[in-house]
Amino acid sequence: MKKSLFVFVTIIISLLLSSCYVRSNDGAFEAYKEDFETINNLILNMEWNEDELFLVTFEDDAADIFNFPVELNQQQLLSLKQINNAFFGYDFSQIEITENRISYGGEGYVMYVYSKDEKKPKYFYYEGDKVRFSTEYLGDHWYYLCTNYR
Repeated sequence: MKKSLFVFVTIIISLLLSSCYVRSNDGAFEAYKEDFETINNLILNMEWNEDELFLVTFEDDAADIFNFPVELNQQQLLSLKQINNAFFGYDFSQIEITENRISYGGEGYVMYVYSKDEKKPKYFYYEGDKVRFSTEYLGDHWYYLCTNYR
């Protein structure tokens, strides 16, 4: 009896500690892929110095790309709102643009990343953050990242 209780408690603790690794994208990306692509195409077609980091933040009907003024049309604003649904209540408040990736996320536990060089993301929030995370390949340069930190 003690042995089976120990095994049961160990399994429960393991599941709690690694809940991210059993949680997956669950098809959310596919449901909103067109919206991700709309915003991604806008970003990929902008000219900017790749040494700079840009953060895109948005609220309701407004979006702001720091250091780079851009007006979004109605479809692009709608796509930003739709992308929020792919996060199932996790934080989606910014898009980070760096040389090799475009990260959709915020201060939450999940992130969708477009890898420009098609390589698997090596960090979660920023290079060297040492945050442990799981990665799910979604196809066409896209990855789903999940962590339990923050």
